Formats: sequence, C-alpha cells, structure tokens
Amino acid sequence: MTMTDQLLTDAIIAYVGKGRVTIPTADENAVREIDLEHADELLSEVRHALADSDRIELARSEAVDGSMWEPFRVRLAEIRPDLDERAADALGWRWGFNYFHG
Repeated sequence: MTMTDQLLTDAIIAYVGKGRVTIPTADENAVREIDLEHADELLSEVRHALADSDRIELARSEAVDGSMWEPFRVRLAEIRPDLDERAADALGWRWGFNYFHG
C-alpha cells in the first residue's frame, strides 16, 4: 500500500478524536473504519507520528503569546515534514492536553 498524506492525516485525526471529542482518544477502531484492508499498516504509521510528537519537549518559557502551539508546530515540522497542517493540529491538540493535564 502506498499511503497518501491525506490518508495518514485522516487516520491521525480519527485516532486522537480531534473535532469529535473533548479529550484526546486512542481510537484504533476509528482508524480501521478509514481503511480496513490496510488498518495494521495505517495504525503503525499513526503510532509513529504519535511517538514523534510525544518526544517533543518544550519549556513554558518557549510559549508565544501564551501558547505552546507555534513552538510545537515548528518542532513537529522539523522532525515530521511529511505531516500536513491538519495532522499537526490534531497532534498538537493531543500533545497540549497531555502537557497540561498529563
């Protein structure tokens, strides 16, 4: 399977529940619903993206106008330039929740 950026983005958003729930999830079934035939490969790619975003460490002093979004987005783009803005937004939402509530 050749994974498209759109497919991976959709899978990341579905997995974390961005736009669907108020607290990030780990919804493997939502990813399976996107592409049942290639679900294992897709889940693996989602987990890699999550692991990459989880490795980002930022100090509160790096906040821009009180937000950690911009420093997170910059770091994520450095390590995962293949991810589009929607994927970064979903990962950033999850990362921020874990950072402040983790």
